[in-house]
Amino acid sequence: MNYNEFFEGFYDQWHGGHLAVKPNSAITEEEERAVDSLGLMLESITKETSHFRSEAEYVQSGCAERIKPVAQKALKLFLSRGRFREDLEEPSPTIDKFKL
Repeated sequence: MNYNEFFEGFYDQWHGGHLAVKPNSAITEEEERAVDSLGLMLESITKETSHFRSEAEYVQSGCAERIKPVAQKALKLFLSRGRFREDLEEPSPTIDKFKL
């Protein structure tokens, strides 16, 4: 996946400054705020890097390092509830396997 595909994949779920799937009872308000914060940052970086012609330019810009702490905070928040198994149906997510 190149950097453009990364941003476009995120935008499948996020439009106009907010999660695209609202209301969504599966996501808490705190999780929604975390995704919105990450989305605003990604939107800003997308505009900032739109003139780049290669992934090397993106890497050299340091944008990935700016995204990292915001993305890790959101990931930690989501994983604090756990993660559903992919091999069978569960009534609630498994927490202990996926600690950060």
